[in-house]
Amino acid sequence: MSIVVLAIVAVALLGIMAYYLNSVAGAGRDRDSGTASAAAERKLAELRGLSYEALQAGYPHGTPVYFDVAGLAPVPPVPRPGSVTVDFSHPIQVRVVIRVKWKGAHGDAMIPAVDCTFVPR
Repeated sequence: MSIVVLAIVAVALLGIMAYYLNSVAGAGRDRDSGTASAAAERKLAELRGLSYEALQAGYPHGTPVYFDVAGLAPVPPVPRPGSVTVDFSHPIQVRVVIRVKWKGAHGDAMIPAVDCTFVPR
């Protein structure tokens, strides 16, 4: 009888530990995702403030330009976690794609790409 009770208690403790570890890991992932999303939105606001000429000078057509995101480690071989790719195919509008991918505690993580088309100043 005592072996059965001990087994039940052991399984219950393992379940509690697994639940706790998953909830702590989830909080870290949510915090990192929030950091990545905020960085992508800040970068988009920065790009919207640039003129067409300044965008062309700083962001070559179709070539990713990498940027740092505080608190997030890049996934090798990429030098920084954030990247911006600008498409100048249209004579007035530009299409901007911002991606953030980082090395998390449980492997590689990323947010959905921020894809936006706008007319520069």
